[in-house]
Amino acid sequence: MEKDNGQTRWHYRYDGEHRLTEVISQPRDRNRPQTEVSFRYDPLGRRINKTRRQMLGGQPTGKPVTTRFVWEGFRLLQKVHGDVPLTYVYSDQDSYDPLARIDGVDAPEIFWFHCQPNGTPERMTDIEGQVRWLGVNCAWGKLLRESKTQVSGYSQYLRMQGQYLNLETGLHYNLFRYYDPDCGRFTQQDPIGLAGGINLYQYAPNALGWVDPWGLSRCSSSGKYKLGTILGRTFYKNTVDIHPGVPKSVHTSVHPSIKAKFKDGWTNVDFMKNGYAPIGTDGKQVNLHHVLGQEPGPMVEILSSTHKLYHKQLHGLIENGGSFRNTPELDRQYNRFRSAYWKLRALDF
Repeated sequence: MEKDNGQTRWHYRYDGEHRLTEVISQPRDRNRPQTEVSFRYDPLGRRINKTRRQMLGGQPTGKPVTTRFVWEGFRLLQKVHGDVPLTYVYSDQDSYDPLARIDGVDAPEIFWFHCQPNGTPERMTDIEGQVRWLGVNCAWGKLLRESKTQVSGYSQYLRMQGQYLNLETGLHYNLFRYYDPDCGRFTQQDPIGLAGGINLYQYAPNALGWVDPWGLSRCSSSGKYKLGTILGRTFYKNTVDIHPGVPKSVHTSVHPSIKAKFKDGWTNVDFMKNGYAPIGTDGKQVNLHHVLGQEPGPMVEILSSTHKLYHKQLHGLIENGGSFRNTPELDRQYNRFRSAYWKLRALDF
């Protein structure tokens, strides 16, 4: 796969899981050297290091330079280049909206992010309030121009929520995929198929009112899906299809014991407090879907009807017979977790 912006041509290579593993950049200016960049990922799919080499005559030359990335769940915590860590702080524990960056350890410098409504940084200031970085972006996240006055000399590479710019690739790393700011779309198909939308490469209907920190499924600024953490797991919490009050109706397929509680006047909060899934807007109990098909793993609250309609696409990452449900120990573990999850989820209402 290739990309050419008129100044540089990039050659991309991917592994069997559609992850970008190597990029060779060829500047149009022959006086500038070619570079080769390789990436490594951990078992959860997070990029953990980047190695950059100069190329001469099509062969690597000189000493490679490696940058490490440290994660807190699915949020970037640190970038470590040489012996200097850049530590990122976010606006709250469930947010991907950057608040500050701490450069170094012994005598750290602190920079504060000032972001657009969609969480894209547009400037950074130091503790004195002086602007140390200023960026102007187009609507789809491409940096049009920037000014850097940081004393430390470290550039600012965070882009839209969950995205990190790679100069060597011309792309934004977006956790489970890469995003191309030149065309405003992803370079790989959505790993969760149609569950992320009917357009497998689309970022969002618009980049101002929507975000996609994982590169899987957009989250509306209206708040249908709110990223959160419960019992150590990362979740997409559904705030539109779950209501705290008495459900309007219950589907005929729902278990008789749940129907009986509905007839007794139980609210959705009552269901959750007792470890049961609430009733969604389709009249069925809300499902917890394993985004990557792994137990344990990141999850999303999804309507039962949606889960059934897109069952094949949603479970495309699971090989035949590979469901954790076929492992009794994991099945019991999930059932215990599910009950505890809904009890804690009730506290949100």
